Amino acid sequence: MATAAGPLRLVFLTLEYKAGTFSGNGIYAQSQVRSLTRLGHRVFVISAAPEASPSTSKTSDEYALIEIPVPVWGRLDRKSGWREFSEGITPAICTQVVSFAPHWALVVDWSAIGTYKRLVNADCWGEGGVNKPPLAYLNYRIYAVTEYKRRDDEDREADQEFYRMAESSAVGMASAITALSTADARYLEVDLGDARRKEVVPKALLPPLREDIRQIALSKDKGGSNQGWEKGRLYFTCCVRLSEEKNAMLFAAVLEELAPWLETVGIQPLLCGGAAKAEEGSYAQAVKERVSKAAPGVVLKDGFLPPEGLAEVFSRTLLNFHPCVYDAYGMTIVEAAAFGVPSVVNKGTAGAVGAADLLRIRDGMAIGVNLERKPAQIAEAVKEALLDRRKLAEVGTAAAGKAMAWSEEANAKELVDILRSSPRLPPSRPGPEDAVL
Repeated sequence: MATAAGPLRLVFLTLEYKAGTFSGNGIYAQSQVRSLTRLGHRVFVISAAPEASPSTSKTSDEYALIEIPVPVWGRLDRKSGWREFSEGITPAICTQVVSFAPHWALVVDWSAIGTYKRLVNADCWGEGGVNKPPLAYLNYRIYAVTEYKRRDDEDREADQEFYRMAESSAVGMASAITALSTADARYLEVDLGDARRKEVVPKALLPPLREDIRQIALSKDKGGSNQGWEKGRLYFTCCVRLSEEKNAMLFAAVLEELAPWLETVGIQPLLCGGAAKAEEGSYAQAVKERVSKAAPGVVLKDGFLPPEGLAEVFSRTLLNFHPCVYDAYGMTIVEAAAFGVPSVVNKGTAGAVGAADLLRIRDGMAIGVNLERKPAQIAEAVKEALLDRRKLAEVGTAAAGKAMAWSEEANAKELVDILRSSPRLPPSRPGPEDAVL
């Protein structure tokens, strides 16, 4: 039976939220909770938090907020604190959730599925457990896809099997499933959907532009003409996490081909980003060193920029380069667009970039380049784009309109529509894959 009309009570389970936010997961989780609350729904958040960190105070964004300390922080993979997050569900927490009487449990990624199972299998629900909330699986990233593109180590196969089992279990248990792109929704349905119940079809729910970025962008003049758009813009920018997953080294390889020409025409390369996990540090450093060698005048913005920092960079950017062959979404593409900046995104035969579902290449809202080609060929395509300032202005202006329209409120309304139209099936469907969580 679909959820009835009226305000919803939602318990939101996520490994990363407000305490020690280190990735897009935490930012998007906060965005969804905030926007659902502002639509009048009640959201009870249970998240992990780094050990020994001060507790985060509940704000008007949440009906309630419980944080479970975990010993490992700064990662969302199998080596994260997902197990301790699950084990931290106590009878007292369960009692609070039962009293809240949620219509749905919104569960972010495989890493919170064990926490959901621990919660709904606790003894506090009473006879029959008829009020246990069904699972809405909010997939922010498919680990069975992203963890293995460039890995070649002894744990690779075991890890891949772990993620396939964990994510297949989540799909099989769910009454509603969302993903960040049509490609990911299709993958969950076909490749990980052996246990999926036929009434449950994964839906693409595109992440919105963050409201704080949106408000800053609203205050900026993006220019009403080609000349106005171009004024003050001088950067060729790459702004991603400096990791193999994000293919950040491609920016360095392209700069090695392009830097002499950029210098002659007065365009300055800019790299912003950092490493989220300790083992990414050496890769991040190698990217920065290679970029600096290729273009000694490069501007380096180390770490993850706050909204004001992103606004400063993108307000002065001519073209944003997104190096990923595959990316679950790529929020900096949308953030750049908010300030009128067009992005180069992959249009190769392999991979997909989720943000291109919103800012479609064929609709003139992004610049498609096959990023599987040789760096010299990619550099030539970038040069061609930078030489056509009229097209850059047109693409940037079109992208800005689309990015600004897809707000947190619009995203939350669509999520609620998905929940209201989904079957509320029993929360547990045990299978052999459940043993991993």
